[in-house]
Amino acid sequence: MTTFAVAALVVGVWGVLSVLSQLPLRLNDRIRRFDAFHLVPRWHFFAPNPATADFTIVYRAFGPGVDEIQPWQAVPARHERDALCAVWNPGRRARKLRDDAVKLALIMSQGTPADALRSFLLTTPYLLLLNTVCAAPLPGSAAFVQFAVLKTYGFHPRSPARVVIRSEVHRVDRH
Repeated sequence: MTTFAVAALVVGVWGVLSVLSQLPLRLNDRIRRFDAFHLVPRWHFFAPNPATADFTIVYRAFGPGVDEIQPWQAVPARHERDALCAVWNPGRRARKLRDDAVKLALIMSQGTPADALRSFLLTTPYLLLLNTVCAAPLPGSAAFVQFAVLKTYGFHPRSPARVVIRSEVHRVDRH
């Protein structure tokens, strides 16, 4: 058998297994068991609970004086997405981490009684969001920062954006 024929056979088998793994078959359990390197993809285009909203992190900076409050602005994207992101997307993990931090902070804040708010400010999701905001471009006079998480509803919103988390005001350390 020629090298081309072997390569065509391998790609053909991989293609058939890829198609079969999308179908609700009992065979998929066997495919998963023998796919130690996770080479057979499994896509879920329609999740049981599809996302109906997005979360946007906004922040504002405060100068040393009380009257020096900057307007709210969105945390900028680290880089714009392009066609190459379909194949090589190094920023995906950072975005996923931020999205997971928002979801965990929402869950934790909903179950936090008012007297335990201080302990919520020390949780990993809250500190990740605060770090994201502190890494954003702040004006040179910024001495304090505050962030909020907005629940938004896409390009053509039926509902206005809603604040779901608002942080305390935190001192910015410029060292």
